[in-house]
Amino acid sequence: MYSTAAALSSAETRHKENSFRQFYEGYAQIVCNVVDRDPARRYPEPWFIDLTAGSGVNRLPDGEVIAGSPLIWQQTHLALGHRASGCFIERDERDAEELQLRLIDGELTADGDRPLTCWTWVLAGDHETYAPRVAAAICRDMQRVHKTPYGLVYADPNHGRVPLAGFAPFVGDPLFARMDYLVYIAANGAYKRARGHAQHNGDGRLAHRAEVYLQDDLDALHKQYTWVRRPRTNQQWTFVLLSNYSGLHGPDARNWISSQRPEFGAVMRQLNLHKNEQAAELYASNLWDVEADDDA
Repeated sequence: MYSTAAALSSAETRHKENSFRQFYEGYAQIVCNVVDRDPARRYPEPWFIDLTAGSGVNRLPDGEVIAGSPLIWQQTHLALGHRASGCFIERDERDAEELQLRLIDGELTADGDRPLTCWTWVLAGDHETYAPRVAAAICRDMQRVHKTPYGLVYADPNHGRVPLAGFAPFVGDPLFARMDYLVYIAANGAYKRARGHAQHNGDGRLAHRAEVYLQDDLDALHKQYTWVRRPRTNQQWTFVLLSNYSGLHGPDARNWISSQRPEFGAVMRQLNLHKNEQAAELYASNLWDVEADDDA
């Protein structure tokens, strides 16, 4: 028997991976179609870069084991029969070794053959160190063959902030303009609950108060368009997708709210501001309206 908290965690993990699978199957179809139909052949096989890869599976408290993002990526491209390149960064060396073995096993057919549809690299270390090296290696290779990388950089920081250091090597470089970003984030974790909590120096003295908003980190990724899913649970878990391509959507487009839709602002306000901040914002807005009426 496991706790209610464990049950809720299991349910959210299942929902996360199911949502990721649904999204990525549609996304991969779009990207593969673009790659195949481009008359100029500007793009190689699509890239998938996972900054927080894990071991490839999620072991739930009830004993169930479900595929994580690396295996979902591999299964999707094997089903499509389309070549793809994947790079998986994982801090924990043991998890990285497990992931490497799972990705190798996943490519074996019933006859023991290995169809070369997915090229994979597993790197044991932190994304702060490896993301710049990965970006530099892709840049050198693409410049050599005169092509443009196309695909997705993904991060699931597990209650942490958007890992900007992992995305930074791809941000602002025109070569990576067609690389999209996907983040699975808990807005209540490293943002709303951290904001206003006292931050201390090592000697215990008050240093400052955290003033970090989710929108600040999303803005730092410098993409023209954003999509978000409605947040879930009191942690406000959500996926955020960022791209320079306005037409990016798949079969599950109805589950995503685009920055071009009117309700996007209300959802982002919910993700950015805790209740006290929302109340203060509403009060300030009403006060402004009153003063404007008095001036009139």
